Amino acid sequence: MAVPSSGQISLNDFHVEAGGTSGSACTLNDADIRGLISKGSGAAMNFNEWYGASGSVHTTAFVSVYQASQYTPSSGFLESGGQGSMTDNTIASYGSGNQTTIKITQLRNYAGTLIFGLEPSSGTYDAGNSGWTTLNVYYGQTNASGSADLSIARTSMNYNGNSSGATWSINGSYATGTVFGESNTNNFLELL
Repeated sequence: MAVPSSGQISLNDFHVEAGGTSGSACTLNDADIRGLISKGSGAAMNFNEWYGASGSVHTTAFVSVYQASQYTPSSGFLESGGQGSMTDNTIASYGSGNQTTIKITQLRNYAGTLIFGLEPSSGTYDAGNSGWTTLNVYYGQTNASGSADLSIARTSMNYNGNSSGATWSINGSYATGTVFGESNTNNFLELL
Protein backbone atom coordinates (compact mmCIF):
# COMPACT_ATOMS: atom_id res chain seq x y z
CA MET A 1 0.00 0.00 0.00
CA ALA A 2 3.14 2.20 0.15
CA VAL A 3 4.42 4.74 2.62
CA PRO A 4 2.60 8.08 2.15
CA SER A 5 4.19 10.17 -0.61
CA SER A 6 3.95 13.43 1.33
CA GLY A 7 3.30 14.80 4.79
CA GLN A 8 4.26 13.23 8.07
CA ILE A 9 5.81 9.75 7.97
CA SER A 10 7.24 7.63 10.73
CA LEU A 11 9.48 4.67 11.37
CA ASN A 12 6.30 2.71 12.13
CA ASP A 13 5.07 3.46 8.55
CA PHE A 14 8.28 1.92 7.15
CA HIS A 15 8.04 -1.06 9.48
CA VAL A 16 4.43 -1.83 8.52
CA GLU A 17 5.18 -1.45 4.79
CA ALA A 18 8.08 -3.88 5.17
CA GLY A 19 5.70 -6.44 6.70
CA GLY A 20 6.09 -5.68 10.41
CA THR A 21 3.34 -5.30 12.99
CA SER A 22 2.32 -1.76 13.85
CA GLY A 23 3.81 -0.63 17.15
CA SER A 24 6.32 -3.48 17.43
CA ALA A 25 10.03 -2.85 17.94
CA CYS A 26 12.14 -1.94 14.91
CA THR A 27 15.08 0.25 13.88
CA LEU A 28 16.19 1.98 10.71
CA ASN A 29 18.98 -0.60 10.56
CA ASP A 30 16.54 -3.53 10.09
CA ALA A 31 17.29 -5.14 6.72
CA ASP A 32 13.64 -5.26 5.66
CA ILE A 33 13.20 -1.52 6.34
CA ARG A 34 16.45 -0.59 4.53
CA GLY A 35 15.34 -2.84 1.68
CA LEU A 36 12.34 -0.63 0.95
CA ILE A 37 14.76 1.97 -0.44
CA SER A 38 17.56 -0.44 -1.42
CA LYS A 39 20.02 0.77 1.21
CA GLY A 40 22.75 -1.51 2.47
CA SER A 41 23.89 -1.86 6.06
CA GLY A 42 25.66 1.25 7.30
CA ALA A 43 24.52 3.45 4.37
CA ALA A 44 23.45 7.02 5.15
CA MET A 45 19.66 7.48 4.91
CA ASN A 46 17.18 10.35 5.22
CA PHE A 47 13.52 10.00 6.16
CA ASN A 48 12.46 11.73 2.92
CA GLU A 49 13.90 8.79 0.94
CA TRP A 50 11.01 6.64 2.20
CA TYR A 51 8.23 8.82 0.71
CA GLY A 52 6.19 6.50 -1.50
CA ALA A 53 8.34 3.44 -0.75
CA SER A 54 6.50 0.17 -1.23
CA GLY A 55 7.11 -3.34 0.00
CA SER A 56 4.95 -4.77 -2.79
CA VAL A 57 6.55 -7.22 -5.17
CA HIS A 58 3.58 -6.91 -7.54
CA THR A 59 -0.01 -5.68 -7.60
CA THR A 60 -2.67 -6.24 -10.23
CA ALA A 61 -6.39 -6.50 -10.79
CA PHE A 62 -7.81 -9.77 -12.07
CA VAL A 63 -11.11 -11.26 -13.13
CA SER A 64 -11.98 -14.49 -11.40
CA VAL A 65 -14.06 -17.01 -13.32
CA TYR A 66 -15.98 -19.87 -11.74
CA GLN A 67 -15.97 -23.27 -13.48
CA ALA A 68 -18.47 -25.75 -12.10
CA SER A 69 -17.62 -29.42 -11.98
CA GLN A 70 -19.03 -32.19 -9.82
CA TYR A 71 -15.65 -33.24 -8.40
CA THR A 72 -13.21 -30.41 -9.08
CA PRO A 73 -14.88 -27.01 -9.18
CA SER A 74 -12.48 -24.12 -9.70
CA SER A 75 -12.65 -20.37 -9.28
CA GLY A 76 -9.98 -17.78 -9.99
CA PHE A 77 -7.33 -17.23 -12.66
CA LEU A 78 -5.56 -19.98 -14.63
CA GLU A 79 -3.58 -18.73 -17.62
CA SER A 80 -3.13 -22.10 -19.36
CA GLY A 81 -6.80 -23.01 -19.00
CA GLY A 82 -8.11 -19.66 -20.19
CA GLN A 83 -9.88 -19.22 -16.86
CA GLY A 84 -10.25 -15.57 -15.92
CA SER A 85 -7.84 -12.80 -16.80
CA MET A 86 -5.22 -10.69 -15.10
CA THR A 87 -4.48 -7.04 -15.94
CA ASP A 88 -0.71 -7.51 -15.50
CA ASN A 89 0.60 -10.97 -14.75
CA THR A 90 4.28 -10.14 -15.36
CA ILE A 91 6.69 -9.49 -12.49
CA ALA A 92 10.15 -7.99 -12.94
CA SER A 93 12.64 -10.81 -12.61
CA TYR A 94 13.88 -11.84 -9.22
CA GLY A 95 15.77 -14.84 -7.95
CA SER A 96 18.62 -16.49 -9.78
CA GLY A 97 18.48 -17.91 -13.27
CA ASN A 98 18.41 -16.31 -16.69
CA GLN A 99 14.75 -15.31 -16.80
CA THR A 100 13.74 -11.94 -18.19
CA THR A 101 10.38 -11.82 -16.46
CA ILE A 102 8.32 -14.00 -14.19
CA LYS A 103 4.62 -14.39 -14.85
CA ILE A 104 1.76 -15.31 -12.60
CA THR A 105 0.21 -18.39 -14.15
CA GLN A 106 -2.50 -19.08 -11.60
CA LEU A 107 -4.28 -17.82 -8.55
CA ARG A 108 -7.24 -20.07 -8.04
CA ASN A 109 -9.19 -22.19 -5.66
CA TYR A 110 -9.23 -25.70 -7.06
CA ALA A 111 -11.58 -27.98 -5.15
CA GLY A 112 -10.77 -26.35 -1.80
CA THR A 113 -7.03 -25.91 -2.35
CA LEU A 114 -5.79 -22.39 -2.97
CA ILE A 115 -2.97 -22.42 -5.55
CA PHE A 116 -0.62 -19.60 -6.57
CA GLY A 117 1.81 -20.22 -9.45
CA LEU A 118 4.76 -18.46 -11.07
CA GLU A 119 6.73 -19.40 -14.20
CA PRO A 120 9.51 -17.79 -16.21
CA SER A 121 8.45 -16.08 -19.45
CA SER A 122 11.74 -17.40 -20.87
CA GLY A 123 14.85 -19.03 -19.49
CA THR A 124 14.76 -20.63 -16.07
CA TYR A 125 13.24 -19.76 -12.72
CA ASP A 126 15.26 -20.63 -9.66
CA ALA A 127 14.07 -18.35 -6.85
CA GLY A 128 13.22 -21.26 -4.59
CA ASN A 129 10.73 -20.76 -1.82
CA SER A 130 11.40 -17.01 -1.61
CA GLY A 131 10.86 -13.72 -3.43
CA TRP A 132 7.68 -12.71 -1.61
CA THR A 133 6.28 -12.99 1.91
CA THR A 134 2.50 -12.47 1.80
CA LEU A 135 -0.30 -12.99 -0.72
CA ASN A 136 -3.20 -10.57 -0.23
CA VAL A 137 -6.47 -10.67 -2.16
CA TYR A 138 -9.12 -7.96 -2.10
CA TYR A 139 -12.48 -9.34 -3.23
CA GLY A 140 -14.82 -7.40 -5.48
CA GLN A 141 -12.50 -4.46 -6.10
CA THR A 142 -9.76 -3.34 -8.47
CA ASN A 143 -7.34 -1.85 -5.92
CA ALA A 144 -5.90 -2.49 -2.46
CA SER A 145 -8.39 -0.32 -0.62
CA GLY A 146 -9.02 -1.23 3.00
CA SER A 147 -7.95 -4.53 4.52
CA ALA A 148 -7.28 -7.63 2.45
CA ASP A 149 -10.12 -10.17 2.48
CA LEU A 150 -7.61 -12.99 2.21
CA SER A 151 -4.04 -12.75 3.51
CA ILE A 152 -1.76 -15.79 3.51
CA ALA A 153 1.91 -15.94 4.46
CA ARG A 154 4.16 -17.77 1.99
CA THR A 155 5.55 -19.79 4.90
CA SER A 156 2.05 -21.16 5.59
CA MET A 157 1.80 -22.59 2.08
CA ASN A 158 3.23 -25.80 0.61
CA TYR A 159 5.96 -25.11 -1.96
CA ASN A 160 6.67 -27.15 -5.08
CA GLY A 161 9.17 -25.78 -7.57
CA ASN A 162 11.96 -26.34 -10.05
CA SER A 163 13.63 -24.37 -12.85
CA SER A 164 10.38 -24.44 -14.88
CA GLY A 165 8.29 -22.68 -12.26
CA ALA A 166 6.82 -22.84 -8.80
CA THR A 167 3.49 -23.28 -7.07
CA TRP A 168 2.43 -22.56 -3.52
CA SER A 169 -0.72 -24.18 -2.21
CA ILE A 170 -2.72 -24.38 0.95
CA ASN A 171 -5.47 -26.80 1.80
CA GLY A 172 -8.17 -25.82 4.16
CA SER A 173 -11.65 -24.52 4.42
CA TYR A 174 -11.46 -22.76 1.08
CA ALA A 175 -14.80 -23.73 -0.41
CA THR A 176 -14.45 -22.90 -4.09
CA GLY A 177 -17.34 -20.46 -4.14
CA THR A 178 -16.16 -18.80 -0.93
CA VAL A 179 -12.75 -17.58 -2.08
CA PHE A 180 -13.60 -15.96 -5.41
CA GLY A 181 -17.33 -16.58 -5.71
CA GLU A 182 -19.43 -18.61 -8.10
CA SER A 183 -19.62 -15.94 -10.79
CA ASN A 184 -17.17 -13.74 -12.66
CA THR A 185 -15.83 -11.18 -10.18
CA ASN A 186 -13.24 -8.40 -10.15
CA ASN A 187 -10.53 -8.83 -7.53
CA PHE A 188 -7.13 -7.39 -6.68
CA LEU A 189 -3.87 -9.22 -5.91
CA GLU A 190 -1.11 -7.74 -3.77
CA LEU A 191 2.09 -9.72 -3.48
CA LEU A 192 4.37 -8.48 -0.71
